[in-house]
Amino acid sequence: MTRRNTTLCGLVAAALTIVLPSASLAQAPAVQAATTAPDNTESAAPQVKELWYAVLIGGKKSGWSRSRVTTTKDVIFSVQEMTFSIKRENATIKMWTLTEFVENADGTPKSMRVTQSMGSEPTETHFEFTKDGVKLTTITKNSRQTTMIPTPQGEWLTPSRVEAFILKSIKEGKKEFSYATISPTSGTTIVTESRTQIASGEGTFGDKTVKTYTYDVKNSAAPTIPIRETINEFGDLVNQRMETGAFTIVTTKTTKEKALADVNAPEIMVGTYIVPDKPLPRSNQLTKATYILRVPDGDAPVVATTSAQSIAPTGERAVRVAIDIDAKTPANLSPDARAVALAATTLADAKDAEIISLVEKATKDAGTEPAKRAEAMRRFVHSYIKKKDLSVGFASASETARSAAGDCSEHGVLLAAMLRADKIPARAVSGLVHVPGLAKGKGAFGYHLWTQALLTIDGSEYWLDLDATLSQSSRFDASHIALVVSDLADNDTMTGMVSIVPLLGRLTIEVVETTTATKETRNDQ
Repeated sequence: MTRRNTTLCGLVAAALTIVLPSASLAQAPAVQAATTAPDNTESAAPQVKELWYAVLIGGKKSGWSRSRVTTTKDVIFSVQEMTFSIKRENATIKMWTLTEFVENADGTPKSMRVTQSMGSEPTETHFEFTKDGVKLTTITKNSRQTTMIPTPQGEWLTPSRVEAFILKSIKEGKKEFSYATISPTSGTTIVTESRTQIASGEGTFGDKTVKTYTYDVKNSAAPTIPIRETINEFGDLVNQRMETGAFTIVTTKTTKEKALADVNAPEIMVGTYIVPDKPLPRSNQLTKATYILRVPDGDAPVVATTSAQSIAPTGERAVRVAIDIDAKTPANLSPDARAVALAATTLADAKDAEIISLVEKATKDAGTEPAKRAEAMRRFVHSYIKKKDLSVGFASASETARSAAGDCSEHGVLLAAMLRADKIPARAVSGLVHVPGLAKGKGAFGYHLWTQALLTIDGSEYWLDLDATLSQSSRFDASHIALVVSDLADNDTMTGMVSIVPLLGRLTIEVVETTTATKETRNDQ
C-alpha cells in the first residue's frame, strides 16, 4: 500500500493570510513595506515612513516584516512585505508576501495587489479600480489573465482613511469602535474590524516615551481567531498577538538589524496531529464512519457538508460528522456556481497548454464517460508527481505540471485544473485524513487537501471525492473529514481556510462507528 502523503496544506495557505497584521494596520500608512513609488507618481519631496517588525511563531523568530508608506501631493503608496520560514517535519518552507495599496490623496482607491510565494513560484494578483468595475489581473510564470469583477458594494475606508479614523477615535477617547476596509489578501471582499480597548499605558521607542493602547480585535475575515494589538498614539502597530491552540503568532516592532537577524524556523506540523480516542488500524479501508469533532471552548467546529458527508450539532462545542463514500446527496449547482467551478484561475489554470497535454495523456484509454475520465486523471496525477515533497507550500497547477513535485495540495490542485480542462467542474477540499503511522505509530488525523469533481450519476449531479495522493486502487475513504471547500478563485486568496486555524491544537475527534467492506465496528455503546 502506498503511504498517503498528508500535510498541513490548509494551515500553510491560511497562515500566510492571517500572520500579517490585521487589515487596517497592515495597509495603513503607519505600517507599510518597502518598494519605491511608481514612476508616474508625482514624488517631489515625498513623505516616507518605514517600520520594521520581527515575526515569532511558537516563540521562535520565524521571519520579519517591513512596512513603508510614501505620500506625495496626489498619491499615497502603501506596501508591506513579510518573509518567514516554517518546518513541516524535516522540510523547511520559506514564505514571502507583498501587499500594495495605491490611493488618491482624497482617499479614493486606485489599485492594489498581492504577490506571494509559498515555497513555490510567485503569483501576483492585481486589482485596478475603474468606473466600470475592478480590473483583475493574475500573473504567474506561465500565464497572465485579465477579467472584470464588480466594484465592492457598501462603504469602506482606504488605508489612509483607516489610520485617520483610528487616530480620531483615540483622540476622542473611544473604548470601542469599528470600521470597514479592504485588504489585498482578501481581494475585493469588504472586511470589518471591531476594536475594544482593554488597556492603555506608555512605551519607550528610541529616546521617546509615547502613549500606547491595547485592543482586542475582531476581524470578519477571521472571526474566530483571537487577535490582540497594541498601537501607539501615532497609529503605529507596536505588537500583535494571534492565538491558535497549536502555537502563537507574534509580530513585534523592532529595529531593522534585529528584524533581519537569523531565524529559527519552528516545526508546525507534528503539534497539529490529532490522535482519536480509539485506534483506526484500517482507516484506508473505511467505507463509512461517524465521528464527533469537539473543541474545549467557544463555538462548535465549522465543518463542510458535501455529497458524502453530513453533519449535525451535538452540544454547544461539538458536531457529529457522518461520512459514506457511496452517499449521493445532489449538488444542485447554479449556473454561476458551475462557471466558477470550471474557471481557469491562477491556482488552477485549465487553459494552460501543459495541463491540457496532461489531460490527453491521462485519458487516452479512458473513453468518453466523465466519471471514468475523472478517475483516470486521479490515477495519473498520483503516478505523475514523482517527488512527494513537503518543502513546497502551495504551488499552482501550472507549476506542478512542469515540476512533477509536491505534497497533497499539489496533487489536489493539479487534479482540479485537469478536470476543469476536461470540462468537468472541480473544487478543492481542505480537511483531515487519518494516517495509521502518524504520532509515533499511534495513528492520527493530519491536515490534508484533496479534490471533488461534479459528476452525473443516475441522472443527478454529485460532488465525488477524489484523492490523488491515494494508491491506484482507492479514490477515497471515510477517514477523510472535509472542513472547508475552495473554488480556487483569484479574488479569494484562500481566506476561507482561515476557519481551520482556530482548530489547531484544540480539536479532538471521537470515533463513534466505522464500516469497512467486510466489518462494522461501533464505539457508541
